[in-house]
Amino acid sequence: MLKTLLYIVFIVSISLCGVNASAQDYSEIHKKYFRYKKRLDNFIVYGRGQGHAILSGIRNRDAWFNRDGVPNSGDEISTHTSITFGQSFTRTGFLLGALSLEYALFSRSGNMKEAVITLRQINDILAAFERCDNCESGPPWYGKDTLDGFYIREDVPAVLSDSMYEALNTQCSNKFLKDRINDNEFGVPAKIYQNQVECIDMYNDHIGFYYTYRFPNDPGITSFYERDEKARNYYTSQKFTSQDETIGALVGLTLCIEIIDDSATRNNAAEIALRMINYLTGYKSNGSTKWWRPQFPDGTMLGNFNGGEVRGFAFPLKLLALKIMEKTGLGSEFIGIEKAPFNPTYFEGAEITSVTAIGYDRYSALPFMTCQTLAMAGESRLFHSIEKELLYITNKYNWDTFFLLLYAAINHKKEAEISGLYNYSKLLQQLETAPANGPYNYSTGNAGGVNGWAAEFKWSSTVESQNGERAEGWKLGNFSGVDYLILHNLACYMLDDYRESFVHYCQNTPNLNQYE
Repeated sequence: MLKTLLYIVFIVSISLCGVNASAQDYSEIHKKYFRYKKRLDNFIVYGRGQGHAILSGIRNRDAWFNRDGVPNSGDEISTHTSITFGQSFTRTGFLLGALSLEYALFSRSGNMKEAVITLRQINDILAAFERCDNCESGPPWYGKDTLDGFYIREDVPAVLSDSMYEALNTQCSNKFLKDRINDNEFGVPAKIYQNQVECIDMYNDHIGFYYTYRFPNDPGITSFYERDEKARNYYTSQKFTSQDETIGALVGLTLCIEIIDDSATRNNAAEIALRMINYLTGYKSNGSTKWWRPQFPDGTMLGNFNGGEVRGFAFPLKLLALKIMEKTGLGSEFIGIEKAPFNPTYFEGAEITSVTAIGYDRYSALPFMTCQTLAMAGESRLFHSIEKELLYITNKYNWDTFFLLLYAAINHKKEAEISGLYNYSKLLQQLETAPANGPYNYSTGNAGGVNGWAAEFKWSSTVESQNGERAEGWKLGNFSGVDYLILHNLACYMLDDYRESFVHYCQNTPNLNQYE
């Protein structure tokens, strides 16, 4: 009865707007895309070394911390010259998805030179995922590294190497954030310092800025030296694997598996994805298995606060794993995936909560994860039409443009199969209004962000946050723009007009990566 009522409510209340116009020239949108892509050099350094191929979500974070509450006492922290690595697997996963789509688009347009470069960047990210998986020898475990799906979220050093520092400051012209704001250069990355890196390892190098200037409530030097409980809690509190970080990474891995035609790259992505899901099942060969409740290397459980309660997404994650195994022929060694229960009623609860918008004002993470897993697994417990369910959940957040295309790309749906539900006008408006120099949101100088693009990551934010009305302190500064990159590429990959325009633009633009 509940499913029937939800479906009736959905059919009655859904409203659609926008029809596809005749073929258009989207050259200005493509030009912006390549400007964003070049700007990304200030947020990621490709390669295979420590900290490479991991995306920073924010740099020049516009925040100020008075640690002792006494004005001008000398202990204040300004993060204007920082680069920040948070939600790294999720954001890097979405970049992997954007690059996988870009590779396919370059291949279709016959631009194999650019396709080869993009494929190399894709493989750098896959190598970074595996590098972060080998994390057990580090704190707080100090054991033996194991490639098992349990990962640390990033391995960026507290003090950047000279080459990383130079690369991340490319085109910054030695201008600081206040200089950019005073010159109305909103969204243009500003200078960072080599030793001011907000990362997991930021308290472990005495040369690092944060070794001395620690954030309030974080452990002191003695705690890390003695490896006490405070230091352990620092690491186990959202520094390792969680369901939300893994789901975000899986979006990119799934697009890579479904789109990339290079078998070695595709199979590597599949192995990483299956390893992650197998870990999340909680399977332990020693008999201590608690299904969909993963454990730390020392056998303690990941808590709910740390993203360790995975039962709500067991159904789509197991379906996704089985799809990957069927497509690639890989994964027979992952016993957890084979034996884990589907727990379908838990996912029904996630769908019901997302459809009814319970907690909209407080918590957009649940519908975000629900929509990602729906798009990847391609199956719902409540609706016959996943497209309509996705539209109903996401329209209130203005995420519908993204998630319908994501679902279609992963599940190989043609444009005609989604065109009746698709809001082409909203898509064009979103792509056109993204700020020319990249997304940002500042508190300094009352320079708030552009409505719709003022959140660090659009596709997990409420409308209020997208409009800059509810920005948390850590979500101010210059943002990577990966949310724009993947939307643009999904549009060009799935929609005929955008694809034709992109191919024409690439064929008639001598230097795609020219930075203006």
